[in-house]
Amino acid sequence: MFIFNYINAPVKFQDEENIKLNKLKLTNVIGKATYYNVVLGQNDNFTFYEDTSTLLTCTITPGNYNSYTLCDEINTKMDAISTSSGSGYTYTVSCDAVKFLTTITSNGTSTKINVSGYDLAYMLGFHVDSADSNTIISDSCFNMLTNYLEIRISNLNNTFQYVDSEKYNYISFYMPIYYSAGLLICWEPKDQYIYSDRLFSIDGLKVEIRNEYGELVNNRGGLIKILFNGEINKIEKKEWF
Repeated sequence: MFIFNYINAPVKFQDEENIKLNKLKLTNVIGKATYYNVVLGQNDNFTFYEDTSTLLTCTITPGNYNSYTLCDEINTKMDAISTSSGSGYTYTVSCDAVKFLTTITSNGTSTKINVSGYDLAYMLGFHVDSADSNTIISDSCFNMLTNYLEIRISNLNNTFQYVDSEKYNYISFYMPIYYSAGLLICWEPKDQYIYSDRLFSIDGLKVEIRNEYGELVNNRGGLIKILFNGEINKIEKKEWF
């Protein structure tokens, strides 16, 4: 069994010689779903009201965040847009470490978050428009805002090569995300073979994780373990004439 700690980079086996296998199977993926990928034009903004009448748009920089860096980025951008609007209010954006609920506090009279489809507000756990108050709390937990993750495996050659999966052959598996199970990814695919029925030799693999938009996922230090199981030298010898 081979265990990869996902780092979005080619991983070379420790053995000096190539491992000879006739089957390689993806058996398990497990990790915390506590990283958030913000995609340009998909989930990089939300609208909110200041003092019930001033409608503003908070737009953040696309990229990969954890709960703390995402709250900091939103905090900075809400302060900036309020200043540019002339209100000059300051905001405090935080995430509950237990329930992963978002709290936004303003020193103004009131704030109201609008939800428009699967936007940034939805990622923060606001699945309906918030109350109109100077302190608002999301109705649900932070979520990755993706229905599935793609496990992309490349470098499937007889020798290990550092290749770009966009240009070379790769195999993809699609892992569904269920938030009702909590903030933990745990997936055991059925009969997900990568190689089978022929003897081959490998000394490493490259494993990528992408979201449903095709964007590379950066797990921001949150460990994801990917387990493979290899069956060794079980090919029946055949004579050819």
